[in-house]
Amino acid sequence: MRSFILRRLLQLFVTLFVFLTIMFFLVRMTGNPAEAFAPTDATPEDIKRIAAGMGLDKPLYIQYFLYLKDIATGSFGQSHKSLRPVSDLLLTHSINTIKLAAVTVVLSIIIAIPLGVVAAVKRFTLIESSIGVFAVFGMSVPGFWMGIILIELIAVRLGLVPAGGMSGPSSYILPAITMSTLLIAGLVRLLRSSMIDTLDSDFVRFARMKGVRKRPLIWKHTLRNALLPVLGFAGVQIAMFLTGSVVVETVFAWPGLGRLMYSALIERDLPVVQGCVTLFVFFAIFINLLVDILSSYLDPRIRLG
Repeated sequence: MRSFILRRLLQLFVTLFVFLTIMFFLVRMTGNPAEAFAPTDATPEDIKRIAAGMGLDKPLYIQYFLYLKDIATGSFGQSHKSLRPVSDLLLTHSINTIKLAAVTVVLSIIIAIPLGVVAAVKRFTLIESSIGVFAVFGMSVPGFWMGIILIELIAVRLGLVPAGGMSGPSSYILPAITMSTLLIAGLVRLLRSSMIDTLDSDFVRFARMKGVRKRPLIWKHTLRNALLPVLGFAGVQIAMFLTGSVVVETVFAWPGLGRLMYSALIERDLPVVQGCVTLFVFFAIFINLLVDILSSYLDPRIRLG
């Protein structure tokens, strides 16, 4: 098990290094950020002075090594717009994003697992059809559209919860519902299929012949074996939540990492953009590592592979 985790950690660092290198050169291809901060009547000499102050006058390979040094030390440089350390901005906004993601994941698990199990057990019934319609709807509806509709109906017309911002526990409701809809729908469909396959397996038939009661057979034995493909899907979706939170956080004015990155892209704040992308990539790779470890506990054959 220890060698399995060490191999995954090595893959994590290699993948992170490759992504960061690609991201550095892609960001540099978007243009000169000094031009975005220069006044409209700035001369080429003014732009050069601004670029020198931002450290963009150095050769590209020196900028690259300084960029890797900042990431290794966790400083990420200084924001060109707010003049604050990028690490402070990332810490504050990433905590808000993680809070929202945690609420979303807990809500999704509480709803999706019972619905998926019931849909598998109640095959060819009206209950299964109703759950299937909900799952198709959740997989099809765009997140930004659903967020706008929820704001209009629940926040504006009914006035039950805040329309945006992070003002208290009630402000989590609308963005969490918006983000969890896709995850719930995907988990329900995948868990239903996996449960059906597991219920038709030989060990379940043998357990029924031995007289194992239906409830422990479903919720203890069958569900554990059916969770392996579901766990992989959930890991990918959670990583997508963290890396794709730009839209939802912008719609709900949530002070998270996604909205920070959106603002930095508009303002061409290069250090903040690089810091946000670095955290997004790290979150995605780290979550995949956790999924691999949890999967190896559910199925020891993965460690042998």
